[in-house]
Amino acid sequence: MSVRFSLIGFVAEHPWLFQSCYKMRRKYYPLLVKEDIDIVIEGFPRSANTFAVIAFESAQQSPQKIAHHLHSESQVVLGVRLEKPVILLIRHPKDAVASLLLRAPAVSPSQALKRYERFYSNIEALLPSVVLATFEEVTSDFSRVISRVNDRFGVSFSCYRNSEQQDDVIFKSISELNRKQFRGDKRMVARPLLEKNDPLKVIGDSLTGRRDLDRCIKLYQRLIRADKQTSARPLRPD
Repeated sequence: MSVRFSLIGFVAEHPWLFQSCYKMRRKYYPLLVKEDIDIVIEGFPRSANTFAVIAFESAQQSPQKIAHHLHSESQVVLGVRLEKPVILLIRHPKDAVASLLLRAPAVSPSQALKRYERFYSNIEALLPSVVLATFEEVTSDFSRVISRVNDRFGVSFSCYRNSEQQDDVIFKSISELNRKQFRGDKRMVARPLLEKNDPLKVIGDSLTGRRDLDRCIKLYQRLIRADKQTSARPLRPD
């Protein structure tokens, strides 16, 4: 069990506390939601966060200020309050949690699943005000996600076109980030298309049948259904 993971999760649930804490950390301040940011891209860890951010950046004609990678529902809440475009990333809980547990062995399955459930439950009511993007959409058809952002928020971001060549460029960028930040530790790779190696499969299989996983799966399915009902409606008039 990781006390640090639980503490970070508690802070993430309270926007005022979250901003107060993270503003004091120089390395996190550029990632925070602020008045001058252009878009928020946030999700539970291991949900293609890094791929989405790098792909989005690579497609734009000019630099964009992105709030990202703090894995906090407060980022989404604050982005909605400021009427910023928000991409909320989501991955099937079994896959996301298994990948997180492989990356962070100190975190228990109960902690990870509770955090997943709290993360998305806390912002479920905001779903009509964001664009929900699944792991599969981001890694195979990200242009559709960005098009939805443009349509719903009245903005004009350039679309990233998934292709084997383009995606490979993103993967190389991710690998370089991993090399610099984590000295090449394979557990820390933020690459969304990792092969399902044996350790990851063993962890995923160990989660099967848990009641807390079942609750997370029901939440995931509910969000996907709700998003389909709202995705066609523009948030802002032309």
